[in-house]
Amino acid sequence: MRFSRILLLSLLYFFGVQLVQAQQTITGYYVDINGINHKSTFKFLFDQEDYKEFVVLNSDQERKVLADSVIEVGFDNGRIFQSEILP
Repeated sequence: MRFSRILLLSLLYFFGVQLVQAQQTITGYYVDINGINHKSTFKFLFDQEDYKEFVVLNSDQERKVLADSVIEVGFDNGRIFQSEILP
């Protein structure tokens, strides 16, 4: 019984640390549908397969930017995501 409790607590700690490390911030920009470039800091989980939304950090709040409301999102690490409507 004691061993299972220690094992369970260890697993919960491990997964909690993984979630905290996976969610990070990065600086970059996004271009809205009007063509205006906005410098921003983004918060999201890295290594997702698709990015349906980006969370923009402002000094007082977080704001979600949806993929269909931007033309392009770029990060300081060189990654660029372009939003296109396919027929």
